[in-house]
Amino acid sequence: MPVRHVVRQGEHGSAIAEKYGFARLRTVWSDPANAGLREKRQTPDILLPGDEVAIPDKAARDEPAGTGQSHTFVLLADQVRVRLRVRDLAGSPLAGHPCQFTVEDRPAICSTDENGVIDSPASRSVAKARLRIDDSDFDVDVGRLDPIEEDSGWQARLINLGYLEKPDPSLSAQAQIRTRELQAAIEEFQCDQGLPLTGAMDDATVSALRDVHGC
Repeated sequence: MPVRHVVRQGEHGSAIAEKYGFARLRTVWSDPANAGLREKRQTPDILLPGDEVAIPDKAARDEPAGTGQSHTFVLLADQVRVRLRVRDLAGSPLAGHPCQFTVEDRPAICSTDENGVIDSPASRSVAKARLRIDDSDFDVDVGRLDPIEEDSGWQARLINLGYLEKPDPSLSAQAQIRTRELQAAIEEFQCDQGLPLTGAMDDATVSALRDVHGC
């Protein structure tokens, strides 16, 4: 019988599919019961805590095989990669720069490509990664980025791009409300992108933020 999975912070679609024993995320995501969620969220790997994912029943499949012989069956499972784009303080891609990228406790010495991108294969349940570049370390919480349509989502992207200071987690939610800081950060981003300085996260600003951030 189908069940509904309530998304928790840090969960992404690939990990949810694996949790319920599905080798392919699309089997879950394309289920008709998830039509509303697909319309609401652009990708199954950026979900908001509280979203509900319908988990379909598994369908039995028969494969013909002769008796008295050995047979090899190949399971086609999704491949997941953790991908980052590194920029310098001016916002330009940091191309061909040596670094160490650790995914699931597997460190690898590598360098960014011509677009400042670095990526690594990972398990579908990947939750953590770490980038060391020069003398700086950056922890990456995979799956914790909220959808850009949500306040928490676009604010997180402004933080990642350096337009907004990360809030102090020791402060109360009320104390973390930074209306003036948010408006200034949005206007600075709009200025850099040649957009009207509205100070509001309008549709044009959301679209530009998605393009610049990469998701």
